[in-house]
Amino acid sequence: MRPIPTDNQLPDRVLIVSSPVASAEHWDELQDHCEVVRAKVNDMGSLAGLSERELEVLALIGEGLSTTKIARRLHRTVKTVEWHRAAIGRKLGVTNRVEVAHIAIRAGLAHFLA
Repeated sequence: MRPIPTDNQLPDRVLIVSSPVASAEHWDELQDHCEVVRAKVNDMGSLAGLSERELEVLALIGEGLSTTKIARRLHRTVKTVEWHRAAIGRKLGVTNRVEVAHIAIRAGLAHFLA
């Protein structure tokens, strides 16, 4: 959250950057009280170099799933998931699964069940 400077004639504004949630029960309620403005540029930073499948694997690693569980969920072989994880590590400059998981969590890709 960042305050947005305004002159005294405008109401106070705050910039809130968030990642989407699986379910938004109170979305209609929020829209009644907030102006939602979408970013013109979605800067993925270092994640921009990852393929769609690598992002999916990254998110599942961030959720704590094992390689076997990821393979089952994506209907791929364990070896394929291992190759994706290795590619993610190379592209992001990390060497182990824990570092990969931390990146996924910090990026908001891991969706945990309440």
